[in-house]
Amino acid sequence: MAIFFWSSSTQGVQNSCFILLVCSSLLFLPLSKSVYFEFTEFPDDQTSVLCSGDAKTSRGNIQFNKVNNSLYRVGHVKYPNAVQIWDSKSEKLTDFITHFTFIIETQPPKDSGHGFTFFLAPVGFEIPPNSGAGYLGLFNSSYPNSSLNKILFVEFDSYPDRWDPPFEHVGINKNWLGSVAFSPWNSSLHSGDPADAWVSHNATTQMLSLSWRNGKFISTLNTSLFISS
Repeated sequence: MAIFFWSSSTQGVQNSCFILLVCSSLLFLPLSKSVYFEFTEFPDDQTSVLCSGDAKTSRGNIQFNKVNNSLYRVGHVKYPNAVQIWDSKSEKLTDFITHFTFIIETQPPKDSGHGFTFFLAPVGFEIPPNSGAGYLGLFNSSYPNSSLNKILFVEFDSYPDRWDPPFEHVGINKNWLGSVAFSPWNSSLHSGDPADAWVSHNATTQMLSLSWRNGKFISTLNTSLFISS
């Protein structure tokens, strides 16, 4: 599996998203060695992550929308090494936890970007064609909902589409755009403010948890799912 971040902007108005700091990420597979990596900044000449599409490094951070006021922009950031989270022979899963810090800057008028995700996908996954806007850089109209997609992600969704609840939200998704669990979230209330997110998976309980903090307020979203299917 590969680990990615993503952001998109559409409708001619930029919803700028910056990842300021990926503080830590830890993955552990039973009967195998642990994998740990930590990034405190992203220099312009870095090789620790791979940027594609509209993602780029900028003054030690990662900026996803490098072209202002443009339509249907998509960017990926990828950890360059494969990370095993499931052993198909033993059918054993890993526990994992990751933490990252980000800023979203919303800009008027009302039509802005659709948000960003942290996701796990098969090695070699690239930006699909025509995957901007609500397709979140992960899907397109040909494959919006399929178990063949094999993508697990959490989303910070700042624009409700027809498959979304009728409000901005934070969601947990598996293989398609509809969230299996979600909670209301208003990106404009925290525009320009640093926010923290934690994503963790317990292989024993098969519980995936997402927590996020804006200032003093911490919210948590949990769901039970089998991530290898």
